[in-house]
Amino acid sequence: MNKQEKERLIDSLERYVGYYRNSLNEMEENPNKVGSNGVRSPFFPIYYRKSMSWILDGLERTGLYATQFEEQVSKMDEELESYISSHKDEFFNCLYIDLKRLIRKYEEYFKDFQEEKEYFGTSENISPLDKEYFFNRDVGLFFLDGYEFDILISIRTFIEILLEYLDGIYDLNELKNKVQEMDIIFKRDLNDILKILMIEKYYSFAPFSPDRYWWLHIDERQ
Repeated sequence: MNKQEKERLIDSLERYVGYYRNSLNEMEENPNKVGSNGVRSPFFPIYYRKSMSWILDGLERTGLYATQFEEQVSKMDEELESYISSHKDEFFNCLYIDLKRLIRKYEEYFKDFQEEKEYFGTSENISPLDKEYFFNRDVGLFFLDGYEFDILISIRTFIEILLEYLDGIYDLNELKNKVQEMDIIFKRDLNDILKILMIEKYYSFAPFSPDRYWWLHIDERQ
């Protein structure tokens, strides 16, 4: 890892510490507020804390330690744990609802694919790439544009973090199987989707995330 990459990790950590602080405030002030991609305030401290753990792991692998943030993060962790202890059932139930809502959003991209097949079959103004993609598949994913693709990447990340966090608290086997089935199609279609969207290089939102978050490492596959 070069100096520029190390500086990027430190900069990311500093920003995520701020995001973590703001998300805790938001959760305590309005835990039922629905935000990005339909998830509620209690999710975001979990998301930002997970992201920070990836960054910290990346720093440690390079021999760097973010000691200047340790006390601040530790106090916020205690604050989060205190909140969970005081709102346990409500907190976990809210996250479980978020998880199911996000999986439904993931499924909508497959539903859109089916709904667009007839249009792509009859329109004269569709590119050969689009037609080839649609007519060679019974099931697939449909994106209006690159922005929609970005949203799916966030949705898939949120789903995985919640599957990890709620594992053992709820029976998630059915939901995990459903996500896995959709992932198989996503992986199969990925290269063609990028071609259709005219994305030559898709840079990761979180290059410091674990490899098994494969949708955050598309740039490494290209």
